[in-house]
Amino acid sequence: MAGVWYLMKTLNKINLLLVIAGWMLTHLRVDAAEASLLAFELEATDGTSYTERSWAGKPLVLLVASSEGVANNAGQVWSRPLHDFFTAHAADVVGVADVPGVPRLFRGAARNMAAPDDDDAVRTLLMDWDGEFMPRYGLSRGAYNVLVFDRAGKLVYTVALRTFSQAQLDGMLRDLQPIVDAF
Repeated sequence: MAGVWYLMKTLNKINLLLVIAGWMLTHLRVDAAEASLLAFELEATDGTSYTERSWAGKPLVLLVASSEGVANNAGQVWSRPLHDFFTAHAADVVGVADVPGVPRLFRGAARNMAAPDDDDAVRTLLMDWDGEFMPRYGLSRGAYNVLVFDRAGKLVYTVALRTFSQAQLDGMLRDLQPIVDAF
C-alpha cells in the first residue's frame, strides 16, 4: 500500500510540473499582434553565425519549418514564389530549419544535407538546433511557416502553409502587397 501511495504522490508532482510547463509555454509565447523579432543566434548551413541584428533596418522574411513541415514538399513549392515576391520588394528571405534533438555528432551531416543547392530559392538556411522559433512564435510543426518583419523588426504578417494552391498563393500575395509597399 505504501508503494501505491508513493506512486500517486509522484504522479501528482509530475502533473503539477506539466501544468506549470504548459502555462509557461502558452504565456511566454509572443503575441503575434505585438510581436517583434526576438533575439537569437543561429548558425547557417555554411557555418556563418547570424543574430537578429544581422538584418537590422531591413525587411526580413523567415520561412520556418520542421521536418514535418517540409515532408509534404510544402517548402519546395512555396519557397520559390515567396522568395521572388519578397526579394522584388527588397526583403531578405531566410530559411529556418527547426531541428531540435539532432545529436551534436550528427549536426555536420545534417547541415550538409540541408545546405541549399544552386537551384534553391532560399540561399541562407539557419539551423535551429534548440527549436526556439516554433514555440516562441506559436508556429505549427506540420506547416511551412512564414513570418514577415518590417524594417523596425515588427512582425507584420504570419501564416502557416500546408498544401500548395495557386489560389491561396494569389490571395496571400494580394494581402501582402500593402505590407511590402510599406517596406
